This record gives sequence, C-alpha cells and structure tokens, in this order.
Amino acid sequence: MHTPVLIEEVIQLLAITPDDRVLDATLGWGGHAMRLIQEGPSQFAGIDQDPVALAHCRQVLPAECLIVEGNFRSFPTLIPFQPTKILADLGMSSMQLDDENRGFSFMHNAPLDMRMSQSGRLASDWLQTATATDLSNAFYRYGELIHNRQLVNAIIQQRKKGGVTHTHHLVELVKTAYRFGSRGMMMKTLSQVFQAVRMAVNDELDALQQWMQAVHYQLPIGGRVAIITFHSIEDRLVKHGFHAHPDFKALTKHVIQASQAEITANPRSKPAKLRVYERQSNQDTASKSQGKDQGVQGPL
Repeated sequence: MHTPVLIEEVIQLLAITPDDRVLDATLGWGGHAMRLIQEGPSQFAGIDQDPVALAHCRQVLPAECLIVEGNFRSFPTLIPFQPTKILADLGMSSMQLDDENRGFSFMHNAPLDMRMSQSGRLASDWLQTATATDLSNAFYRYGELIHNRQLVNAIIQQRKKGGVTHTHHLVELVKTAYRFGSRGMMMKTLSQVFQAVRMAVNDELDALQQWMQAVHYQLPIGGRVAIITFHSIEDRLVKHGFHAHPDFKALTKHVIQASQAEITANPRSKPAKLRVYERQSNQDTASKSQGKDQGVQGPL
C-alpha cells in the first residue's frame, strides 16, 4: 500500500464532519482516501487519471465510494455534488515511480512513456517533435534548469540518430550535456530533467492552475482545501494562487512539512509541503471586505 504523506496533519486541518462532502482530487493508490473515509463524511468521491490506480482503489475502498476517471482540473463536471472538503496530493505515488515499465524513473531503463493517464502522447514522442525553444522553455519552467542549451542540442542531435526512446538515452544525454562535481549533483540534475519532461507531457502546471480556479469558485463558505506539493514550482503556484484570493485564509502561519519521524519511516515524504485554506467569504464580496481582512495572516 502506498504510504500517504502528512496524513495526520491533513486529517486535523480538514476537520471532516458527518455533514461534509469530501473529494480526494488525486486519488492515487488510496492511502489518503482510506483515512478521509474513516472520518465519516456524508459523501466521498475520488478522481484519478491513472487506470491502474483506479482499478486498485475500486478493490480496496468501500463500494459506496464514487471513483471517477479523469483529470482533477475537471472535477466540477466529474462528480455529482459540490465538495466541502478537498484534498489534492500532487506527488507521484511510489507505485508509479517503482513501475519499471512506466518510464518515470531514471533508475530503471524503460521506454520513455511518463503518461499519467496512459493515453495520449508519449514522452519519447514529445522529445522527438518539440522545437528547440519548447524544449528549453520546458526545462526552465518545469525543471528550473537555467542552463539547458547543451542538453537541448544533444537531444536534437540524438533525434537524427534514432530518437530518445528510452530512459537510458535521456540519462546519457544529461551526462553528456553537463559536468558534475559529484554524484549528488548528477542525481539532482537527472531528477530535474525527468521532472521537466513528465510535467510537459502531462501538462501538470496548467492542470493545477485550472483546478485552483475551479476550487476558488466551487468551494462553499466554510469549506477547506488541502494541497500537498513535492517541489518548489508547484508550491509557489499554490501559495500565490490562493494568496491572490482574499476570501481564502491560510489555516497555518507557515507551510507544513513532514516530521523527522515521518521522514525516517518514509524518506519520500521529505520534500512534501502541505498548505490548507478555508473559504471565508464570497468571491463577489471579497473586494468589499479586503480592508477588514488585511490583519489576517496569509501563507508564508
């Protein structure tokens, strides 16, 4: 079973009651969902785009749970109720990373797939057809790789020799394009490159922005939303996205991170960051109440 990160903090801050309608917007392998359901909400729905994860959750979660295939950005059209408590765990599951056939990890040699939904364009197709500008922009935007020209050139040259079809092709191109002072630096750069390709293939940042916009309009007054991110790009997007809406108040002064005990038990929880917000006013009256709300502590 996938180990859910920051689960106790999520449960405490969402404060689910029997009247709540709960949405797990990124169901994954159901670890968070099991605990959310145990809190006894009146309704529960889970969304995921990975058919393998959905098949697993349909076996382990209670039959009365609504489990829907789709991207979380479209949740208003995917579930038949307006949720009052929402969770989105934006991290990849251990099951996906450890599946040697999915191509998410540079630790295994596999076809460069990287599709969360297992449909649409393969990562190898994107690497084969993206322009030099698109490649460079993706490595900068999604991987925070400022210096990427040599990598982009290496990919374009490899395309003439048969393409970047497997993870080991991309690993070798990274090793060719950069000089590393240590193994740690190499591993960090590989992580950034693979992250950038995955996010480009799955359109992850645009999906997150569209999901947040839907939450801003769908969540009722008193409703709460919890978001778990695993890298600074998404965390910044979440922080600024909710801070820009004065009707949403951060429920903690600082971002929440895993305790040392949790990191020891589950090392993959180390980069996780949790932010939780409560909607406290209507969007159409938010501008009138901004002056009153200026004393409220926002996310840091």
